[in-house]
Amino acid sequence: MGLKLFGAQALETLRVEAGLPKAGPDLNETIVPPEANLEGKAFSLTKGCYPGQEVVARMDTYGSIRRRLVGLVLEDTLVPPPGAKLFSGEREVGWVSSAVRSPSLGRVIAFGFPLRDFTPPGTALTVEIEGTRHNSTVCPLPFYSAKTPH
Repeated sequence: MGLKLFGAQALETLRVEAGLPKAGPDLNETIVPPEANLEGKAFSLTKGCYPGQEVVARMDTYGSIRRRLVGLVLEDTLVPPPGAKLFSGEREVGWVSSAVRSPSLGRVIAFGFPLRDFTPPGTALTVEIEGTRHNSTVCPLPFYSAKTPH
């Protein structure tokens, strides 16, 4: 049938390219669902009662979401580790949660959680890797789909 074996790293690359956050690195007790862009996927603002609904509704009403999950495209070939800091100028504005080298895009791509003022596509940020800062740009998710490759 022409099938080939692939490993966990290939699956991880496909997950990040598709813009799918994962429990653990991208979704944990410090990230609330609205910050991870999960409205309509993991929770609803209009459907019945569920644990935490009041908190989510209050965040939506008062616009108190501090940060958002974004896509980052790095200019260098180094893959940042989870937790790598994001900067705008000298100001620390967030962190990287997942990153991979994407063969389909020929770039290093990552998920980041910058403060909401630094989330519009096209925003320039730097990623600190081993004490050196590397340029990156915020881009919309997903990075790749069969209909719209970036």
